[in-house]
Amino acid sequence: MKTIPAVVQTGIDNGTIATCVHLQTKDGTDYGFTDHDRSITFSGVTYVATPGLTQIKMNQRDNAEVSNQEMAGAWVVDLDDNDLSSGKFDDAEFEVFIINWDESVSGVVTDRVIKLKGNTGILQWSEDGFRVDVHSAMKQLSNSFGFTTTASCRHKLYGAADPTLIGNCGVTPVPVNNSVNTVTSSKMKFVAVTTDTAATGQYDGGTLTWTGGTNSGLTTSVKSSVNNANIQTFTFYLPTDFVIVPGDTFSVTPGCDKSFEICKTKFNNAVNFGGFPHIRNEVNFK
Repeated sequence: MKTIPAVVQTGIDNGTIATCVHLQTKDGTDYGFTDHDRSITFSGVTYVATPGLTQIKMNQRDNAEVSNQEMAGAWVVDLDDNDLSSGKFDDAEFEVFIINWDESVSGVVTDRVIKLKGNTGILQWSEDGFRVDVHSAMKQLSNSFGFTTTASCRHKLYGAADPTLIGNCGVTPVPVNNSVNTVTSSKMKFVAVTTDTAATGQYDGGTLTWTGGTNSGLTTSVKSSVNNANIQTFTFYLPTDFVIVPGDTFSVTPGCDKSFEICKTKFNNAVNFGGFPHIRNEVNFK
């Protein structure tokens, strides 16, 4: 049973309750919103007065099932559209709680009652505005655990050196810093100024992180890299969020297709390979 702090109970009895939404992105940035008519500060975070905050649907469970929440509309009015479209708010930590707004008259809110705590799921725009699905921490219980036996590697590229654990491959990333020379496609393909001797295909499936230009801070997955006289041409799977122009800077790391051959030839890491390259794809019971 949840215990309601006395100060919040007073707010419930007096009708002085406000709902607050706390959102913390993966980079540690905090955002606060409240349906009260003035901003409220709690635990170092300012919750901006947002009367348009709407709780569309809430499915709260008291058992092992997943609780879901759908929030909508005007509460994101001050958020950058580019941040939303680039995935900055994907899987962000999310809290919905109530406080006694009457406490804020003195400038200090001392306690709260949490209604929902989880992570953001699907973010979408519609003609009515913005909506976000939120799943409670129970969602994590639906994840699969244990080893999967496959011919491809189960490790996460650039994990720590321990081949007995999932997610550890032992290769140390060595990012190569570079800049854009000419642009073939404004968001999909460009040629880099480089003396990089990495062979064609070295960065296939790799990650390119923009360090300068309008895409700065964002990452892009590399579809292919072609070396012609030590000049690298990069092509992406998906368009970048913003236009690429000459002079934009970036760092890039090689990718891995999880095959034993690539692990051995590109990374010289066969000893840590996390798959079973000789496993049979079919079983014949005859």
